[in-house]
Amino acid sequence: MIRRLPNDRLKPSAGSGLRSGLASALARRGLMRGVGPNEDEVWVILRMAGVNHFDPAGPGALATWFENQLDEATEPPLFVATEWSRWILPCVKGQRPGFRQLLLKEWPHAPRHLLDVLEQTLAYEGDTHQSALPEARVLWLGRTQGRDNPVIREYAERRAERVS
Repeated sequence: MIRRLPNDRLKPSAGSGLRSGLASALARRGLMRGVGPNEDEVWVILRMAGVNHFDPAGPGALATWFENQLDEATEPPLFVATEWSRWILPCVKGQRPGFRQLLLKEWPHAPRHLLDVLEQTLAYEGDTHQSALPEARVLWLGRTQGRDNPVIREYAERRAERVS
């Protein structure tokens, strides 16, 4: 979808809500590109992928979505935005092996392939783009919470409780 937005709506101090928050983040990181035919316009193509955080097919489906976007695009995207924080994602990704062990404890006879698939669903929304877009700049949308926060520290355990 192509939507023309006046420049004044894209300034960091203008407006409110998602549009100004995204515009502010884009402007701060120098990711604004594609000035329209008039000097007071910027054209932005924004593609959003909706994901189900608990879907075992999610990582593969999202990777395919990224690949399809590249097939249809004339140039690579300026950035990929993720709901994760740059500091929290590595903490949660590091819990993938422990998540696998929790699942194996619950289902000792689970096939290896099933465990491989389930293990990769933990925080997949934050790094799946790397397979198709390894050079993409990342716009981190998540709030930074302390790594000692129980929600972060026990992410795998809480997730395993939901799966089993």
